[in-house]
Amino acid sequence: ARHDKWRTERKKEQLKRGSQEGEDFVTVKNYPNGFTWRQMISKAGCEREGALQDHCVGQYNPTKPGSRIFSLVDNKGDSHITIQVGQRLWGTDRIDSIQQIKGKKNSRPKPEYIPYIEDPDQHRLDNATLASKHLVQL
Repeated sequence: ARHDKWRTERKKEQLKRGSQEGEDFVTVKNYPNGFTWRQMISKAGCEREGALQDHCVGQYNPTKPGSRIFSLVDNKGDSHITIQVGQRLWGTDRIDSIQQIKGKKNSRPKPEYIPYIEDPDQHRLDNATLASKHLVQL
């Protein structure tokens, strides 16, 4: 019970703090309806994303090499999808690879957000190919 109370308070702190362009995230894609893809660039940005999505991305630190976090955010600032991109070996090369695609509370993304993942103009988030086939694997 104490842990749940601490977690609830921590989530409130993260949501109250807000998130700043250039400090916590950078926008990597804008849509006409106000949705954006953002890349988290600070621990605080990941903590807020974890609070908004109610999943463990808040434990990540995007300043460490090997993992990048992206978020689909609507025109009100609410997150709907979180994507983790890491690297894996392909023969002798290291290539970017999607590690996870999650909706709120680690659920699958809702159908209305799938077009943002499949967007033909958004085939890459920092060199990681996005396609609906990845959703089946998660």
